[in-house]
Amino acid sequence: GVISVPVMTFDQLMTKYGLTELDTLCIDAEGHDYHIIKSIDFSKYKIHTLSFEVDHMDGTDKVGKNADEIILYLSDKGYDVKLTRPNCNANLK
Repeated sequence: GVISVPVMTFDQLMTKYGLTELDTLCIDAEGHDYHIIKSIDFSKYKIHTLSFEVDHMDGTDKVGKNADEIILYLSDKGYDVKLTRPNCNANLK
């Protein structure tokens, strides 16, 4: 049978709990980390540390264009990004 699972966006989650700042955000969404990070409004939310998986950003066990792009994207947002496969850690400078 079909199982329905409630979902919400990052913005909906933060709004629900009245948050604008996080010490740490860990994302492990089996290849969807890229889309989650790109959906975050960094002008609205201050996240001190992000930890996410890069090994599936470009397909199963593949690191490529999307991983490179997200690293540059976070660097432009003021993060010091360290790639330590399979994970990546980004700390706000």
